[in-house]
Amino acid sequence: MTAEPAANPPADTPTSSWSMFLPRRGVWITWVISLTLVAIVRYYVDQLDYSVVNGLTGGGIFACGLALWIWSIWHSEFSFFTRRAIFLGSLGLLVLAICCVRANFDGSLVPHFRFVWNSPPDRLLGAPPQNVAIPPTEERPQVVDEVGFPQFLGPDRNARLPGPKLLTDWKKNPPKKVWRQPIGAGWSAFAAHSGRAVTLEQRGDDEWIICYDVPTGKTVWSHSVPGRHFEVMGGVGPRSTPTIDDGRVYTLGANGHLHCLDLFSGEVIWEKQLLEIVGVKPGEDQNSILWGRSNSPLVYFDMVIVPGGGSANGPKHSLVAFDKMTGDVRWKGGDSQASYSSPSVAKLLGKEQILIVNEASVAGHDPASGVELWNFTWFGSSTSSASVSQAQAVTDHQVFISKGYGGGMKLLEITYDEPANKWSVTEEVKNSAAMKTKFTNAAILGDYAYALSDSILECIDWRTGESQWKRGRYGQGQLLAVGDVLLIQCESGEVALVEASPEKYSELTRFQAIEGITWNNPCVYGKLLLVRNAVEAACYELPVE
Repeated sequence: MTAEPAANPPADTPTSSWSMFLPRRGVWITWVISLTLVAIVRYYVDQLDYSVVNGLTGGGIFACGLALWIWSIWHSEFSFFTRRAIFLGSLGLLVLAICCVRANFDGSLVPHFRFVWNSPPDRLLGAPPQNVAIPPTEERPQVVDEVGFPQFLGPDRNARLPGPKLLTDWKKNPPKKVWRQPIGAGWSAFAAHSGRAVTLEQRGDDEWIICYDVPTGKTVWSHSVPGRHFEVMGGVGPRSTPTIDDGRVYTLGANGHLHCLDLFSGEVIWEKQLLEIVGVKPGEDQNSILWGRSNSPLVYFDMVIVPGGGSANGPKHSLVAFDKMTGDVRWKGGDSQASYSSPSVAKLLGKEQILIVNEASVAGHDPASGVELWNFTWFGSSTSSASVSQAQAVTDHQVFISKGYGGGMKLLEITYDEPANKWSVTEEVKNSAAMKTKFTNAAILGDYAYALSDSILECIDWRTGESQWKRGRYGQGQLLAVGDVLLIQCESGEVALVEASPEKYSELTRFQAIEGITWNNPCVYGKLLLVRNAVEAACYELPVE
């Protein structure tokens, strides 16, 4: 008799062959393509944005896992019960993760996880105590005659300080801790003058302006408004740094609250809602300016000037000037959407101008009227490839600009035709691979610019755009030039000193100042260093000559 062929085993019957564990061709192809892409972007990591590299790396790994998951459930030779267990188990883990875990991202798109039952630090802080350092009955102090550190990036808003002369052997002469304490969330920095340091914080559902006594860290006064700005990539809280001028404090909150307060008492002198003034409806601003209002107010003579912007589909005002004493609107200028940069003053070809980096342009404005004198297209989007870094006049006819997201640096040439009363701007130098200042700004010393270029410290000749060196990883931190050294606030919370020399890279010393992701700018007030992030703040006495 002819033997009957064996019947095919049921689909759910497991096979003993080791081949059942081998994925099909499609899975291998997915792995090869994904891992090749990951290898390519990691190889060219210094030419690309770190967040893009890490995002593509995570995407490639996810694609590999997803392909294996799909094969194991729908195309493998596993038994029905095994495939069902894989499906239900993975679904359960996903639901559990969504319900129990939250992620914060650092500046390079690396996630940091926490359980939902661990409340964000700012929700654990109550309202700050009132009038600790100055009793209400004490006579109002006088404004101290000093330069101080009264605004964003220092006295001249350029990340440069002439001194003090810092000692650089911190093992022999370490910085001395004056105080260290919890603080509300946000990326605002300290502005300091007359023994007071002011910053913006998020505490629970309120945005706070808080003034601290510098020697003790105790609260002098505070003022709050309801509102909580949050974005998953940017975190919680206000972003801009206060400005101190003639005994008054000017602040702009993440949701557009503009305040003028007395430096010593905290009394509100005037307040405005910027979004109402530029025609943005409640809840609409984040559609256009995703990470919140981050612009530090500029005081120019009798005016305080901030970027205005507008709604996504409505009219826009690049800058809005207010009377610094009354809060009345003096002028509106330009028609560009706001970025995350702050206005500054520059003198170009003999005329003072207000420089501003907008969402997708750089412009100079007449301070008296707000009229836009010139405009240079500079790619950017306030919902993706954000423009953050300051424009800086490096000569009386040249402006230096830089940014991350593939922008690099450019040197602009400004000209003026006096008979025609016409300003013009052209691109003179470009290097998209240099000065990729994502969250930070360049400090310009002589013919050289120093900055954290997508987390790596770089020195370039700004006249040619040529890189002199690029060394040292500091994360998406911040930088100040103090005398002849660079004081770097690392994203990790460390503070480092690096020699400001175009000849070579030389890190001199560092120490752990605070813990946690730190995007806030440092403040150097005399020989005191004030640092903070979204969790804690500290004051250190720096060793000086």
